[in-house]
Amino acid sequence: MICDDMKAESMAKEATQKTPKSGKYRVLTTLQSKAVCLIAIAMSVFHIYANYGGFVLQMQKNNLHIAFALVLTFFLYPATKKSKDKKFNIIDYALLFLAVAGPVYVAFRYTPEFATNSHTIVLDYFMAGITTLLVLEACRRIHGPAIPVIVFLFIFYALFASYAPGLLRFRNVPITRLLFRFYLTGEGMWGSLVTTSASFLFIFILFGAILDISGGAQAFNDIGFAIGGRMRGGPAQVAVISSALMGSISGSAVANVMTTGAFTIPLMKKMGYKDHFAASVEAAASTGGVITPPIMGSVAFIMAGNLGIPYSRIVTAAALPAVLYYIAIMVAVNLQARKQNLAGLPKEEIPSLWGVMKKQGLYLTPVLVIIFVLVQGKTPLYAGMLGILSSIVVSWTKKETRMGPKKILLAMEKGARSAVSIAIACVSCTFIVTVTTMTGLGTTLALNIVKLSGGVPFFALLFIAIIILVMSMGMPGPACYIVVSVVAVPALVAMGLNLLASHLFVMWLGTMSNLTPPVCMASFAASSLAGSQLSKTAWGGLRLAAAGLIVPF
Repeated sequence: MICDDMKAESMAKEATQKTPKSGKYRVLTTLQSKAVCLIAIAMSVFHIYANYGGFVLQMQKNNLHIAFALVLTFFLYPATKKSKDKKFNIIDYALLFLAVAGPVYVAFRYTPEFATNSHTIVLDYFMAGITTLLVLEACRRIHGPAIPVIVFLFIFYALFASYAPGLLRFRNVPITRLLFRFYLTGEGMWGSLVTTSASFLFIFILFGAILDISGGAQAFNDIGFAIGGRMRGGPAQVAVISSALMGSISGSAVANVMTTGAFTIPLMKKMGYKDHFAASVEAAASTGGVITPPIMGSVAFIMAGNLGIPYSRIVTAAALPAVLYYIAIMVAVNLQARKQNLAGLPKEEIPSLWGVMKKQGLYLTPVLVIIFVLVQGKTPLYAGMLGILSSIVVSWTKKETRMGPKKILLAMEKGARSAVSIAIACVSCTFIVTVTTMTGLGTTLALNIVKLSGGVPFFALLFIAIIILVMSMGMPGPACYIVVSVVAVPALVAMGLNLLASHLFVMWLGTMSNLTPPVCMASFAASSLAGSQLSKTAWGGLRLAAAGLIVPF
């Protein structure tokens, strides 16, 4: 069976390139390993079909995305470290059944008629509660207890908000309404965060897996060493620069992590950086790309349209803060390299850049294709697929890297496995975002900013910064800017602050929400690539990007 051959090849690869997270996986029987292999491949096939021409409604795509992720989670991750070696029992099989039943139930239940009339039955709420608990248990198994605990605190707040003090007081949200919003609407568990995970996030993760197996990752490693091998912390500095350039174009911190992190994170780990620090560097650098001229994603164009001012003026205003941000990260990387005593490589061990480019330069093609397509204004989905196809084509230039059906299926399995952790993180964070929206917490605070600040601009900025970081949790760049600017900019302008500066302040801090726990999407993505502990990655990324929270002021 092809899964047997793929497993043997995967084990041979892991023998020379161990992943820190491999120790967390459950010990599976041969039959269970084959099942995981087939489910992972089916997950990749489904996402390719759903994102490129297949007629699948967004709601159903999100439902099945989470169903696949839950099933693979309960197959791969044990309940506790002690139960890793234990055989499956009746509870494990029940969880696998419910992992499919929960998302699939709502996929068929959520029809246009239901969306209009919303006639709920007891079974709807039962399935909503079960699926909520399943998601949080899956998140606990992969990422630890931090996110589930925070989710429960937000849910507790929503249920008992009338007892909260002062401005935090809100009418209690009935449990039935909360479950309905979580589970039976196009928001909640199946909203924009999961849409992002099920679309270009999955495709870019798959691109990273194919790039790795095609030989592209090794080529980028060699190029990186040739460029920055002699610098102190050189590979990390290369990661910072490349992420700044790529992020400016892509407009998404998470997509940037998936594109550049596929080769920069292994490069940093190979140089001697700890896995969580390598992931933190990539997350911080990729987030800054969204606020870096000349393109700044698509947010700069939206801002120019909103303000009615030339695009060039926005780019000019944003240039110096972006430079300061990246200088701060590069200094932090240098200090970490000194702390770990990571000097540059000896000259004789550094490959010739010309020699590397001559031998492996073609492997730059997939990334250049992605950059070119994004510059042309195409979608990340379109760019991701062209990157995948070009990786396969380039692999055929050498016999030893040529990707046939077996290697393509191996990449599809690897990509699906890698996507599980970020999919579960995304769906878990939807509970936090939904409660924040339902209770009006962010809006309520914004409306009282001027009053609370006592007319002191610095305090107003400080309060608004906190609100922005809460309201923009998990949002992609353009949506984040649009939402928070509507709430926060009027308060800043009312304080007499400059209009353009106010918009840039909002956009910048909204972007920084990619790094601020608990919903730090860039850190989630980088952690999944590095196989690092999520909490260490998140706080490490925030420390590296601390300047990003200061510069806007």
